[in-house]
Amino acid sequence: MKKKAWILGFLSAGILSLALVQSAGAGFIQGTRVRTEHPSPFHVAVSPDGGQLALCNQSGHSVTFVDARSRKVTGEVPVQVQPEASVYTQDGRTLYVCNAESDTVSVIDVSNKAVVKTIKVGDWPCSVKLSKDGSKAYVCCSGSMWNTVDIIDTAMNNKVGEIRTTDYGPRDIAISPDGKTGAVILDTTGKINRGVDFVDLATGRVIEHRNIYQSCNLRGVEYTPDGKYVLVTMEQPKNWLPVCEAENAQIFSNNLAVVETKKGGKVASMPLDEHNNYDGNPYGVTVSPDGKYAFIGVRSMHRITILDLEKLLDIVVSSTQEELDDMKNDLTLMIDYLVDRVNVGLGPSSVVLSPDGKTLYTANYFTNSVSVIQVGEEPVVIATIKTGPDWEPLERGEPLTVPEVHYRVKHSPYKSELVRYGQFLFNEASWTLQGEYSCASCHYERGQTTGTIWDLGDEGWGSWKNTKYIRGGRYLPPFRHEGFTGHPDEIVGATSSIDRVCGRDPGFVFRSENFSPERLEALIAYIRSLEFTGSPFRNDDGSLTEAQKRGWKVFSDPKVGCIECHPGDPKNPRALFSDAQTHDVGTGRVGRDGFRTTPGAVFNTTVLESGVEPYSEEYDVPIIGLDLVKEFDTPTLRDIYASGTYFHDGSAQTLMNTIDNTCTTKDMHGITSHLSNQELQDLVEFMKAL
Repeated sequence: MKKKAWILGFLSAGILSLALVQSAGAGFIQGTRVRTEHPSPFHVAVSPDGGQLALCNQSGHSVTFVDARSRKVTGEVPVQVQPEASVYTQDGRTLYVCNAESDTVSVIDVSNKAVVKTIKVGDWPCSVKLSKDGSKAYVCCSGSMWNTVDIIDTAMNNKVGEIRTTDYGPRDIAISPDGKTGAVILDTTGKINRGVDFVDLATGRVIEHRNIYQSCNLRGVEYTPDGKYVLVTMEQPKNWLPVCEAENAQIFSNNLAVVETKKGGKVASMPLDEHNNYDGNPYGVTVSPDGKYAFIGVRSMHRITILDLEKLLDIVVSSTQEELDDMKNDLTLMIDYLVDRVNVGLGPSSVVLSPDGKTLYTANYFTNSVSVIQVGEEPVVIATIKTGPDWEPLERGEPLTVPEVHYRVKHSPYKSELVRYGQFLFNEASWTLQGEYSCASCHYERGQTTGTIWDLGDEGWGSWKNTKYIRGGRYLPPFRHEGFTGHPDEIVGATSSIDRVCGRDPGFVFRSENFSPERLEALIAYIRSLEFTGSPFRNDDGSLTEAQKRGWKVFSDPKVGCIECHPGDPKNPRALFSDAQTHDVGTGRVGRDGFRTTPGAVFNTTVLESGVEPYSEEYDVPIIGLDLVKEFDTPTLRDIYASGTYFHDGSAQTLMNTIDNTCTTKDMHGITSHLSNQELQDLVEFMKAL
């Protein structure tokens, strides 16, 4: 992928960034340059004969092999940066590994435990599945501006094609039992109604797209054995209302979407939550061969939730679509199909069954282990396989009554254990009210952004703001769109501004106790250590494409004015492309009746009075209220391709919308009305290169 040379440029310039190849047993905490001895197993795969497990170590940048019968580690193979998924070939001799931050797939000779080839694929490969006949491997490339599932010929170990999905962010793929169809979940940044593409694998064409209304953070997908349904793990954001009540899933709920595979079939979002017991951040999903059970890894509550799939599907079959729509927030429903919740290690993201369906394995990210669960009417953990050093989170300690405004990190922000504990807190839901959600619910486990907008109530109700992209955020405070952090009358510096965001928000946003000093220190250290990812859109050597060069000419033209507020040189890897000032670019929500009058307006008093439900099928943007100010912080353009949606309120869905005057007052965000369509497109291509 094209980010390699660009990232190496950051390294040569002295900026901390991500290396591309590591030795086994040594790596970096995800998204950082903080070294760690912890492998952090993120995904587990089982060989076709059930005799071997392969664990993708996200921090270790390696794959650990385990003998499933003796439950002993048998070897470790270094791959590239941040392996997130793997799959065995049908003969068990080869393993394909997705290296998310390197944009590659490693091909491992299993018997020799060695990488024999590395295949370049699209941006952020995070899932790989085999075709029914084993001749192809399908790789989901989930980048924020990427929409391909790349196809690898398993005989030649070459990329031979790609499937173009209907939107960005293909996160996972499931192959139908008859091998004819692929179900690809699209976790598209900025969309509140994400969905599933059904693909004819013979032609590589999408034959139907199905929306899952009010959905985000789609993580895993699996077919039922009869092929009649696909199951999708997801969260349901409730951001059409201010964050004024968290109880009873009023901010997030956690669901399993059930999508009927026949054309135009039902779509149900079945609750995984109960009153006072939420499945925060559901992740991997698998189904028993007989179709009796569904197993879900609940990453932020550290357990496996087991569902009676037959009972759940009975509800779907016997209900109308309207009745199913009413069920998605019913916290009394889960008891009808819940079999059990089994506690495992910390951070289970991936679950897989043995070929006979009798044993379930789960990769436990933070405790560096695999839990072995005996499946049945009384499921139980029968063994824990250690694959790395022991690790336990720090004690919670006594919370601060009033978080200190200028609480400083006492240790180096790159101290490994401190940052790792901060990463744990970032992905932890058990300390929030009822375990409903975590920091990663809005900022992804990658430290990026879901692109959804929220009214946190800290500026008075009715002021929705876009979720900020936080990778590389320490380079350019402040951490709120208005140019201040905490309260409107305070402007604080880099360290203290993170203190204010992390220190004051937990008690309100999460309805939890405030952090203890130790926990606050760790979370700040983790956020401050996150690095930019680097663009995947440049040439292989890091240079600009011809379109990007033309776009740079437009960008740097003083008559257009982009460079006035976003100064920088694309040849300088230190450039942040921001003047760190606030400006009025015509996006402030002020006007008659207190509602926005600029072209970006979606809701107004007429819509409110009509009683139309926000985020229904007709609307994809919530009610917009007033802003306190008209001038907003100038963001860095680094990683801009991955940080959508755009503007303080998320009103620009695409980079083109930021410059074509559809979301701003004319020519207030750069003077662009005189530019041709080609010049506008070139300008977008340049921004994608930063």
